[in-house]
Amino acid sequence: MTELHQALGDRVARWRDEGYRNDRFPAIAEILGYAHEDDEDRQLRYRRAAQFRDLETYWYLRLVVAYNVDSTPQADFHERVLRELNVAPAGVQDVHFSGAITDPRKTDLSFAYPKRDGSEGRYTPDFDIHATGDRWMLVEVKMTGRRADPIEGEHGLKGAAIQKLAALGPDRIV
Repeated sequence: MTELHQALGDRVARWRDEGYRNDRFPAIAEILGYAHEDDEDRQLRYRRAAQFRDLETYWYLRLVVAYNVDSTPQADFHERVLRELNVAPAGVQDVHFSGAITDPRKTDLSFAYPKRDGSEGRYTPDFDIHATGDRWMLVEVKMTGRRADPIEGEHGLKGAAIQKLAALGPDRIV
């Protein structure tokens, strides 16, 4: 059985191969296309490959899926998110991609966590989803092999910091 992240990755790759075509928002093709130095070797100008894949996925979900949920993996992703937030589709106010922002001076959405050496680290989730009623879902995307990482993993130092934050407002943060 194909995992959801694999199916989503395949769809984003097809969208990329089609030149990021989007009839409602045609400028996205120019914006994402500009991220590469040239068309031949597809060398990225500003971002690392993983960061750019996150951006492609965000814009795919935001512009293609949000306006055209026509497949089982896409619909499943939205249903999972909405079930987790316990809101109807109309209740999602906005989705923000913030995972590529690594400088806490460039965003208000970063959280402190204690590093192994005792110093303070800063963490920014990959996505935040804002729903009606001032509810938020913080989303972190991790490779399966990194889920048990003592820093980055689900129960690592960063995860523990977010769980403490969520415990302060369990009716607002998922």
